[in-house]
Parts: sequence; structure tokens; C-alpha cells
Amino acid sequence: MADNIQKRVCAFRDFFERKNPEKLLGFFCGSEYPLFRYPSLKLPEDRPLKPSDFDIDDFVKDCISLYEKHEACGGDFIFSASAFWGIPWIEAMIGCPIYASYTTGSLYAEKPENPCFDFHKENEWVVLCGEMLNALQAASQGKFPLATTRMRGVSDVLAAVYGNEDLIFRLMDEDADVLKAAEKIAELYIAFTKFQLEHIPPFYGMMGSFYYHALVPYGTVWHQEDAAALLSPDLYEEFIFSAG
Repeated sequence: MADNIQKRVCAFRDFFERKNPEKLLGFFCGSEYPLFRYPSLKLPEDRPLKPSDFDIDDFVKDCISLYEKHEACGGDFIFSASAFWGIPWIEAMIGCPIYASYTTGSLYAEKPENPCFDFHKENEWVVLCGEMLNALQAASQGKFPLATTRMRGVSDVLAAVYGNEDLIFRLMDEDADVLKAAEKIAELYIAFTKFQLEHIPPFYGMMGSFYYHALVPYGTVWHQEDAAALLSPDLYEEFIFSAG
């Protein structure tokens, strides 16, 4: 296994230097929907979720099972694990109610009453993230790398706070308030990223890129900005790019 890992690590280093002699081949095993991908997690659907609803031991057990399935497929890619990516973490941190839906296999956020954009390590969702990463690090025993969880970007979080349609009108009518919120969200994003990296040890000098199972330079973040599709290039430049 060690020799095989070394070979795959070298292949990814060559890839980033654009000198890999062959194309890299990898596999993704199982459902892409988080609640189906981690079947040991049994979450209630009739109320907002709490961090205590997530059994870390069960979550880690599913991660190890996914790692074993991935390794059985062979290929060049290296399985990586992160804090449960199904949670919309930043939305949960700022006060959005989080719900599970086994119909869709996903978790989703509702609009918060009084969002707070300040990052605190004592926030119960931040604590849960750290505990998950610590448990994964102990369970991996150096066999696979850790990665940041899915990081929903500034436009995604703004859409969660205001609602997709309302966000567009606020960009026109309350632009100063939205820009201020965007800047606070960007600060929270950066702080949460740094927090995760504190709990992610280097893997052969690199780290994982969760979901994609690519080995990447240390500090790489899995970034999502789906709600940017709601914005024109000019609005994105003014409110999202400038906030970062």
C-alpha cells in the first residue's frame, strides 16, 4: 500500500507540474447525495437539526467503508475525507435552520431570523466540524488525506439569508447593506477555512480535495458558488468578487 500511495502522490505532483506522462484515472463510488452516501447517519426530518444529531462514530464508520470501496476500484486517485459535506456549514453557523430531507437525500437551510456573521470557535457547528476532523484524522492512521468540506461561497450564503428572488431586489435597493453582509460573509468564510486547516495535517506535503479525490497543494478549498448564476457579471464583480 505504501509503495502504491507513493506512486499516486508522485503522479499528482507531476500533474500539477504539467509533466505527467499519462492521464490520471479515478473513480467515484456510491451515491452523490450525502444522506444516501452516509447511511449510518439517521437524522430527524421533522425539526431543525442540532449538532448533537450527528453521531461522529457512525459518520466515521461510513467514511472508512467508502475508503475501502474506493481503494478496491484501483486507479490513480486518492480517497479523501472531510467533515460531513452534506451540512451547509456556513449557513448553520450564522443561524439558518438546517433540515434533512430523505426524499432528496440532502440537507437544506431556511432563512434565518437574526443572522450573525461573526466567526467563533465556540459556535456549536464549528465545534462539530473540528470534532469530525479530529475523529477522521485518528481513524485514517495516515492511510488517506483529509480535506476541507464543501464551502458555499458568498453568493450562496447571501441567497440563503435573503432568498434567491429577494436577493436580486436588495442588490438594487439596499446595495450598501448587502455589500456589508457580503464582506462579513467573506471574513467568516476565510476564518472557517483557516479553522479547518488547523485540523487537517499535510499528506505527503499535500492534502485531499474532497468529493473529487484528487491530491492537491496544501491550502486548497472546495468552493461552491452556485448562486452566482443569479447575477450578471457586473453584479458579481461589485458584490461578490470585491467582497473576497
